[in-house]
Amino acid sequence: MVDPARIFRPGNVALLVGVLLAVWIAQFAYRTNNVCSPGEHILQSDTDAIRVAENRLVKDPFFSSEKFGGAPEFLDALHKTSNCCQVIRRRTFFFVIVWDVFLVAETPTKRLIALMGLSNCGAIFAETKFKAIEPR
Repeated sequence: MVDPARIFRPGNVALLVGVLLAVWIAQFAYRTNNVCSPGEHILQSDTDAIRVAENRLVKDPFFSSEKFGGAPEFLDALHKTSNCCQVIRRRTFFFVIVWDVFLVAETPTKRLIALMGLSNCGAIFAETKFKAIEPR
């Protein structure tokens, strides 16, 4: 008969918890980076990330307000602005790929800034949405 005290030693329990945590992190990172919803695709380049960010900007009500303006006006000003877009691709502590997309549109009276963090499939992470207005 196997003694349960030998199986459930603190070292064995810690090893089991560590293995389960590593498996959970690997599964979470794989699912977040590689399993896309219908209508989404894995981002391939900075240009692709900017195009997806522009589409998400139009659909997300967070980026429309009276002061900020509507998304169509922002995109019109964005396309007229040189040096409008910047993309940084990074990995989080849990190995999730995040594309940080900065969009800057300049109008004659103000400068509009939008920032969003996209998953590798192009979904916006809610905690990384930001918009700002600067007078010119």
